[in-house]
Formats: sequence, structure tokens, C-alpha cells
Amino acid sequence: MRRISLLIFVGGLLGSMTLAAPPQGCGVELVSLHRLSLPVSGSAGLKDLALAVDERGILYVSFASWPAEGAGPRAATLPYVASYDPSGKLLRVFERPSVIPETARWTRITSLVYASGRVYAAAQWQEGSWRSALFIFETSGDLRRTVMIEGLGNPRIVPLGSKIGVLGTVWTEKGQEVSVLHTFSADGEKASEHMAEPLEPKAHPLSDEAGRVLAVEPGGKVEVFRPRKTWASMPGGFGHIHAAFAGDGAVIVNRVDPETRRTSLIFLDDRGGRCEADTTGHLAPMVRGADGFFYGIGQLGLRPDAPTERRAILVGKFRIVRQ
Repeated sequence: MRRISLLIFVGGLLGSMTLAAPPQGCGVELVSLHRLSLPVSGSAGLKDLALAVDERGILYVSFASWPAEGAGPRAATLPYVASYDPSGKLLRVFERPSVIPETARWTRITSLVYASGRVYAAAQWQEGSWRSALFIFETSGDLRRTVMIEGLGNPRIVPLGSKIGVLGTVWTEKGQEVSVLHTFSADGEKASEHMAEPLEPKAHPLSDEAGRVLAVEPGGKVEVFRPRKTWASMPGGFGHIHAAFAGDGAVIVNRVDPETRRTSLIFLDDRGGRCEADTTGHLAPMVRGADGFFYGIGQLGLRPDAPTERRAILVGKFRIVRQ
């Protein structure tokens, strides 16, 4: 297999990206790699990067930025959503939701998903109190609808067939924290609401092919949200999870081993089957696109001699190899 080396930031670590033959059982194969120029100054730092991909391979990227010198939270920009063609060319910057005031603090897009021909973004910000909303965009970048979800902490979007779920936390009148799943139609009409025991704070929610909401926990459990039960488990746990997503009848976890610090993809199914592909130094997959491919994001380092250049990221397109 052709070997490719790049100098990149992945998960905040500087290293070389090398693609070798996948290990026996499972692995990843790089299809393409593109540099995306973001519409912010090269002197700005980035945070809250998220990626979604539609059936055509169009890339949707959400992010926020702040001055490199490290100003306070008010100096951070409001989050952007931008789209790119499959070659990495910027197509458009999406309409900014007017419901978020310029004076809002700690504004972030907490989740970005493409589903049902639209782009969905969940956001949270502080405006006297914490506020949350679901934004429904057309792929053209026009904001179709804003759905306020007051009191929902850290909202995460999970596609549920033809519907959209938003999972987060609320506090009851008795001071107890519970997890809540709000379900909406593709147009944003509310369909249902379900409560359950709170998920582990670092759990990664996702939905599988059967439309169930799963939570992948660092301790090794993969639990069904409703009814609450264990879907699968991994002895020894996952360690630090970068991302988790469903694909080909398995849950795929992008993780860092807490002892060896090596990164890998773990494939786990509900029958107890598992395999692990080492991805140390790689730009590892972090999301599954609607085009059937898998995508990962890596941040490029800033050039100190060119502070006015636009900030750029790398996006890798992968196939998952199962043998």
C-alpha cells in the first residue's frame, strides 16, 4: 500500500501521519485527504470542531474561534457552519441564527448532523441563564427553523430514522439530574419526550441501524437509552473516547488507551465480537458520512510568519476494512 506522511495536529498532538496495511481482522484505508480553509484569520485558535457529510460528499463543518493571544470568552466569535465541496473548496458560510445575541457568552455548537436532506445543529449559550436550541438549516445555508429547548444542558443530536432526537440533561425540582430525549419531526415539530437516569458525563450518544439511542461509556459499557439495558460491553473499558459511531452492524469507538497512550478504532457488536485497529499517528475516522464513507478531522499548526492566512484543517476520507 502506498505510504503517505503528513505533519499534522490530531487531538492536540503533533505527529506524522502514516498509512500502513491494516491489521488482520479490521482496519482503515485512506481514500482522499483535503485541506479546508476556514473563514477565520490564521492567527485565531479553533474550538468545538464538528463535521457532517451528505450523500454527495458535501462537507459541513461547524467551529468557533478566538484570538490567538487568548482573550476572554466574550472575545470568542459566535460559532460558524460552513460547507465545502468534496475537493475541499469553500461553498458558503451558513446564515447566523439571530436568536443568539452578539453579547452571548460561552456560545458553542454542541452537535452537528446531516439527515433527511438538511443540516441540524444543536447549540448552547449563556444569556443571563443557559439557553439551548436546535437549528434546522437547508444545505444552501439558509436557516429554516429555530427550535428552542430551554433548560436542556449539553444537547446532542441523534438521528432516529425519519425523526431527529436531541439528548441532554435537565435538573428536576428535587435537584436531581436526569437525561431527556426530545424527539422532533424532520421539520422540527415536537413528537415526544422521554426521561431516564443520567448518562455518564463522558458518554458518547449515537443511534444504530435499528433507530435505538445508544450511549458509549469510557468504562466499556454500551447502553440502550430506552429501555435502559446493556447493548454490549468491553472488558477493560475504552479509556479516553474521541468519537463513537455506528456502522456495518457494529459500534466503532475512536479511543486512546490510558496506559499506552496509543490510539485505535475498536469494532464491537452486540454478540460480543470485537476487533481493534491501531491508528496511532493517523488522522482517524470520527464520523460516518451519508455517502457511506468515514471522515476524520486534523488541525494544522499555525505558521508564525503568516498570521493573516486563513486557519485550515485537514479532512480525511476513509473506508473501513473488515476481513
